[in-house]
Amino acid sequence: MLTVDQISGRINLLGLRPGIIVDTQVSFTSAVAEGLSLSTLKETDQGTMVLTIESETPEVPVDISWMDVTVNSLNIGGLCWPERLLDVCLSDVVIDTKELESSSAGLPNLTMRTSFDPDDVAEVEAQKQMLEDQDDEEQLEKLITAVDEAEDGELSDKIENISDLQTEIDQLDDLIVEAQDQREETDGQMNSLEEMIDEANELVDEADFEEMQENMSKQHDELTSESESFSAAVEEVDEQLQHVQDGVESIREDVEDRYAYLEDLELDGWSESYEELEETEDELEAVEDRVQEASEQVDTLKDDNEDVHDRLDVLREEMEDLDFEPEEDDEDPEEAADSEEDDTEDEDKESRSDNEDELKALESDTEEWLQDMEETDEELVELESDLQDEWIEPVEETFEHSLEEETLESLQEKTEEAKEEDMFVNAVKDLYRIEETLDEHESDAEEIEKKREDYEDEEIDSYEIEDHLTTGEEKHEEMKGRIDDVEQALEELFSEAQEKLQDEQENVSMSESLEEENKTFVDMLEAVREDFESLSEDYEEIKSEG
Repeated sequence: MLTVDQISGRINLLGLRPGIIVDTQVSFTSAVAEGLSLSTLKETDQGTMVLTIESETPEVPVDISWMDVTVNSLNIGGLCWPERLLDVCLSDVVIDTKELESSSAGLPNLTMRTSFDPDDVAEVEAQKQMLEDQDDEEQLEKLITAVDEAEDGELSDKIENISDLQTEIDQLDDLIVEAQDQREETDGQMNSLEEMIDEANELVDEADFEEMQENMSKQHDELTSESESFSAAVEEVDEQLQHVQDGVESIREDVEDRYAYLEDLELDGWSESYEELEETEDELEAVEDRVQEASEQVDTLKDDNEDVHDRLDVLREEMEDLDFEPEEDDEDPEEAADSEEDDTEDEDKESRSDNEDELKALESDTEEWLQDMEETDEELVELESDLQDEWIEPVEETFEHSLEEETLESLQEKTEEAKEEDMFVNAVKDLYRIEETLDEHESDAEEIEKKREDYEDEEIDSYEIEDHLTTGEEKHEEMKGRIDDVEQALEELFSEAQEKLQDEQENVSMSESLEEENKTFVDMLEAVREDFESLSEDYEEIKSEG
């Protein structure tokens, strides 16, 4: 056990590993030590003995050119002020030493003593127990911190206190609330001025109008002063926000630099300094969130400030445009009646013109609807032809005669192709999509019919619309019937195909001797039957979803 009351000098920590002080080397150079002693416990026949090497005058400093200590464990009682620049000063150091080597370390009045005194033995054992119980990481960080501070490293630079920044944000929040209150007060005064302008437009007495103008002028002057005050408040809020943002950016840079520096010192991830830095970053993130919220509020206030000035300019223009117009009460009753009749006639003409325009628009809608019906009909014709020519008729023709291997092979290719490329499924989906489109056309027709009925009491010809609707309804019913025919043909096709394939398979299977070609034929029958069942299930599923 090596104990030193105080040692000051250069310390090399290159042998230390992150968070570990076990079997590593610490070198002291150009050092001065006080109270240096070595103790060890030896087991003898007479019991445990303490062997101690020390100076009779421990207060006398000892110059050490260099000393290398291979450390099992180390405890630093505290740090002290070194006498020389770049030196590290440690006090009350206790080292469980595996090996010690030094040069020019002369201890004055060196003595060696032995003791069986239980108190002396207990003292050394207590030192060992202290080292076993201690947090080695904490001791390592003390060493690294002491060396960094002696070398004027970055750890000695304190990160700016975030609490000061939080105080500034509190002040910013207060300024924002004050500006928002001013904005509400300004809005209220502007609303009041708008009401005065509206009231002035209704006045019939010139004296009342002039008095209202005077009141509005005073109100506008007060508003102008209030808007200037609001602008100044917004400017102050913006300056405070910028100051806070600069502080946040500065601290963020310091935190990022400190993370990098702790990584260089291998203090990242485990040291108390790293944990403190993480706490600082958490506080900083909370501050950054508050700054972001405040920034959004300030942007809103800036927009409000522009709105206030724009609205104030509009109110000023409305006030300038105000002009008193007295009512004329001496109009001749007959002239007034004639004028009223003229106005009624003009209104009737205008109403009739509007109705004619609306009727023309409705005629255009019916023509467009009829055109959509024609396009849907063309699409249905094409789909009917595809299903009939490519699927229904070829399969029905195949089943009209006895199945041979050649026809069965062709049928198998058609069903497999339909399954793999979804040709049949897509065609059925298109069929029900067209049916859904027809329902939409029917809904459009009902809406057009309802609008047409609104004109029955008007003296306007709407027979052309009615003809379009009748034609469209007839075509709609015709297409619905054709879709029903396709659906019925498909259902009959699947039913007949399954029965035919089942019968053929049973007939072939009843044969007493199955040659190889019959086996192949049975396999093909089974494959086609399974394909038809699969397609039938797909069809029923699409039908139920439709």
